[in-house]
Amino acid sequence: ARRKHRKQLSPESELSNSVILDALVGNRSSKWVPMKDRRGTTEIGLTNFSFIDAPESTLDRLRDLVLADCGAKETKLNFTDIYCRDIGPYMVLCLMEPDLASNNISGGTVWAPVRKVLEATEISKKLKMSQGDKSYDTSDVWPIKIENCRYTPSPDRTDIVASHAELADKFASHVNAWLEVVGFMLTEDGEGKLMRLVAEVLENAIIHSKPNTQDGEAWLAGYMASMVAENGNEARYICHLTILNLGNSIFESMQTCSASVRNEIEGLIESHSRFFRIRKKWSKTALWTLYALQDGVTRLGGPDMPAGGKGLMDMVEFFQDLGGAAKDGLGTRMVLISGDTCIQIDDQRPEYDSRFKRRLALNESNDLHKVPDGNYIWTMKRNFPGTILSMRFYLDPKYLAELVGDN
Repeated sequence: ARRKHRKQLSPESELSNSVILDALVGNRSSKWVPMKDRRGTTEIGLTNFSFIDAPESTLDRLRDLVLADCGAKETKLNFTDIYCRDIGPYMVLCLMEPDLASNNISGGTVWAPVRKVLEATEISKKLKMSQGDKSYDTSDVWPIKIENCRYTPSPDRTDIVASHAELADKFASHVNAWLEVVGFMLTEDGEGKLMRLVAEVLENAIIHSKPNTQDGEAWLAGYMASMVAENGNEARYICHLTILNLGNSIFESMQTCSASVRNEIEGLIESHSRFFRIRKKWSKTALWTLYALQDGVTRLGGPDMPAGGKGLMDMVEFFQDLGGAAKDGLGTRMVLISGDTCIQIDDQRPEYDSRFKRRLALNESNDLHKVPDGNYIWTMKRNFPGTILSMRFYLDPKYLAELVGDN
């Protein structure tokens, strides 16, 4: 079952500035063709549309859309994946949509399972996808609807925007509701811990979005969906979550860090500098990004500042415990994209060092003084103007029962 979507915009629309579009296609104005002079149709297939599974080709397809928006008379977007592989790229499409100037995107196909997820999370509404003549049963999809947040709601705005703490609280309640579906629930302490760690990650995303004013925004969306049981096994439930922001990359934001943090990171990078030409997958900016994720590393400094820098490590550990180790395509998989850096976290787990700080070095010995594995961190040919944290994990009743029994 496939569905079509159609996007209608004013034919007078012309080129406008856009953080995402300008980052994906440099010097976009030089490629712009006036509407009256356009000819031909561009068709784009969004296959394996997933930052988790195919980060570079997914950014390439988003770039193809920007190029088509610059010059095609008509563009057909085809969502060819039968199932949603990652909610993150669809969220980025939502943020791109207001800046797409053409009225030419129409007729693309969408498979029913993907359409159900997009409707449940209200992403289809933001993408202005037509309702069509068929409604979908979304009772087997438990969504966290796409929503943005700031530090505090702005009273002078006409739209209502949640604070990062409010959105984190809402998110923790959703995850607890997911667990209740499979017969479990978080303790009060567990739900509070989840709320706090997500609040810190959202707070960091807001700061990185506009570091000078701290008046930035972050977006969050996710869902759980039931999977068909096979060979008499209990049904599993697949869960997706993405947090993203637009603005500075982690590397760019870290350039205002204290001298002590800078010296520590630069010292680690210098020890690996001889590998830059041999191991071409990652660059200095990628290593800055990796080292910025470690416990206690923050762009803020001074004796009166909190230790900070623990939210991501807490989040990695929490969802690795919840979803189990990544194997046979299951378990917990995460990707972090920031600027031109891509970091994938599958079964790599943070470990405490001699200073009782968690480290995630992305190498076999989990040692920051040794080079990271280029299969898990690399410098991409594309640049995303901000940071995306996207994850996929499974709730398996059997595994959860064993986890509860062990504790």
